[in-house]
Amino acid sequence: MKHFIFSKRILIACFTFVCIHLNLWVQAQDNVGIGTNNPNATAILELLSTNKGMLVPRMNTAAMNAITNPANSLLIYNTDSMCYFFYRQPSSAWISLCNSSGSGGSGGATGATGATGTNGVTGATGDIGSTGATGSTGATGSDLGTHWTITGNAGTIAGTNFIGTTDAQDFVTNTNGSAPTNERMRVLAAGNVIINNSSLGSNTADVFSVYSNGTTNGNTTNTSAIGTSAVNGYSSGAGFGVYGNNTGTGVGVFGLNTAIDVGVEGDVFNSTPQSITTGTSMGVFGYNNSVPSASGYAVGILGQSVSTTGATDGVYGRAASANGFGVAGFNTNTSGTGVAGIGNNLPGGYLVSGSGGAFTGVDWGAYIENTSFGTSGAIYTINGGVINRYNYYNGTQYKINGTGTVSTTVKDINGNNVVMHCPETPEIYYADYGEAQLINGRAHIELDPTFAKNAAINSKHPLRIFTSLEGDCNGVYITNKTATGFDVIELKGGTANIHFQWNAVCNAADQEVAPGKISRNADIRFEPAPLPVETKTIQQPLIKTHTNPKTTK
Repeated sequence: MKHFIFSKRILIACFTFVCIHLNLWVQAQDNVGIGTNNPNATAILELLSTNKGMLVPRMNTAAMNAITNPANSLLIYNTDSMCYFFYRQPSSAWISLCNSSGSGGSGGATGATGATGTNGVTGATGDIGSTGATGSTGATGSDLGTHWTITGNAGTIAGTNFIGTTDAQDFVTNTNGSAPTNERMRVLAAGNVIINNSSLGSNTADVFSVYSNGTTNGNTTNTSAIGTSAVNGYSSGAGFGVYGNNTGTGVGVFGLNTAIDVGVEGDVFNSTPQSITTGTSMGVFGYNNSVPSASGYAVGILGQSVSTTGATDGVYGRAASANGFGVAGFNTNTSGTGVAGIGNNLPGGYLVSGSGGAFTGVDWGAYIENTSFGTSGAIYTINGGVINRYNYYNGTQYKINGTGTVSTTVKDINGNNVVMHCPETPEIYYADYGEAQLINGRAHIELDPTFAKNAAINSKHPLRIFTSLEGDCNGVYITNKTATGFDVIELKGGTANIHFQWNAVCNAADQEVAPGKISRNADIRFEPAPLPVETKTIQQPLIKTHTNPKTTK
């Protein structure tokens, strides 16, 4: 039982005042009633009146917060928020009776609570009625700083009113309860936004991250299985479904798939989007099944570089595997062309029946280079099992090496194209032709210096001369053959002065065809033909259909 110390005079005056004016009743158990002689046995104090209420101390927020060491459950009325507050010791905070989840402050509308208060007036006890009095105050909507209503708030001020935390704690939103698996979004104290996970994990550079089913940040997996597509973008008209922009050295949009599938996929006008088959992977996959107009194109992937200076590429492909390709082109039409290359701002052309590649240029249709100094060639072709090599080197440099003849096409007398063929020899020969005249039965022929420089003329590789006489004489013979010329002498000491034609044939000399690269020509005769080079068939990536509920066309 508590003991109170008063002066005798004060005690008598207070007792007399209460008894006379308030009809006070004191029971033996410290049970006090005001307005009733029978206070409820479970209450230490009961107030009963049908035309009066109870006033507790009234003060503004500043005065409330200035109370030193307030007692646990201390009750006041806040004139700023127009609501009762009590002090809760465990949390050391003033708690609004209008909003049980908030701390004391200068705001917070409780219009909904006010409606309950009106019903309380009609109740059996006065306590319910007094609660209803706060309802009319809540209807003014001046309590915006305390809470956000489920039907929205008006009169908010950007930068002043917000939903979030006032300390360095994460802001978490849940649905369907407080269980960890019900967390949907988390805004970290630093500002990073995470959907369907609880932390950044190893993805510390993420500003905004979304986790779909079966994904992880390196430390924790997705919170719950809510979907398989992390981020989708939808647009119409001239807008963008997804847009990425980078003004530095990074990447505007980057797609990575650590499984065997697609990093970035783009589909155009397709109700069933396509993807590549299991076992095949692609960094970028573009699919287009629209039908272009007569003057239009349907493009799966378009790369364009508009700069007219510097090294620019519309599309750049690079591979590191011996079985891979920097760029591969496939055409599944039986009359299609696999790859087309068009330069010099030309319209280009292709075979109607199709081909592996079609190339067009002003001066050169195609440029092909091989940097090897060993056995190699610039072009290796197979035509129905017949192999031909172009710009081929295996110790000797060949323009063409393969099966078949070297031929040309000319017009006949009727203007039709006909074919003429080159002679073939077991050795590499150079030939020159000329015309001369016997003077008193003798003539000396000096070979063209350029011809002589590139010919192998020596005891092992003799100069071969053939003549055709154009007049009457005893005949001629060839003598005094050197690396630079020869003599033509009439037989039997004749002295004819006739004209004749001559043909000089000799082996080609060894030649430096590139710095440090020698073509051995002089001693070639029926050299072994090169063996076929090992080849592999390029497997075309197969396309599989996958369900995509995002498609709107």
